[in-house]
Amino acid sequence: YARHHLGLTRETLTSVHVPPALDGLRIGLITDTHHSSYTSLDFIARAVDVIAQEQPDLVVLGGDYVTRRHRAYTADAA
Repeated sequence: YARHHLGLTRETLTSVHVPPALDGLRIGLITDTHHSSYTSLDFIARAVDVIAQEQPDLVVLGGDYVTRRHRAYTADAA
């Protein structure tokens, strides 16, 4: 299943609307972790480790932290 695939994508984005002071800013994004009986905290911790090794200046957490609003996983996901 793709949900058990942990990947890293590196992209360089350019924009004339970004101030020069932000040139070279490195942003890490973790999204759609979907903590559940199928996606363990250990798996999510591995994703965090992958991002940390990249040494970003900023980490953004995208949504979908818990699958189907399952309350049993909400506290751990937080």
